Amino acid sequence: MQKSEEYIAYGIGNYYQAVKQSKSSIIEFNYICDKKFDNVSDTEYDGIQIIHRSQLKDKINATIVIFSCDEPLKQTLAKEFSKNGMKYVFAMDLLGCTTVTGLEIKRMV
Repeated sequence: MQKSEEYIAYGIGNYYQAVKQSKSSIIEFNYICDKKFDNVSDTEYDGIQIIHRSQLKDKINATIVIFSCDEPLKQTLAKEFSKNGMKYVFAMDLLGCTTVTGLEIKRMV
């Protein structure tokens, strides 16, 4: 990934928490976004500047890195970002999925 490009981390749930230590050696984020930030006045999370979901459309040259192992959520976000012409990639494609979901456990049984 190019250094001059802007990257936005999207999602601070379980997957983000599980991989946040290793992400910094792979990619440096300019912004972080999550639905949880919609009604807060915080300006930073984990040392990364918060961007609100309503501001994402203004970052047309940025790549959004989706932090989720939840397939339905990933597909919903991908559809939304594609519809709005935003570039995105799944964090698990960059970092690997280090968590096991309840659905994955059910599939194994």
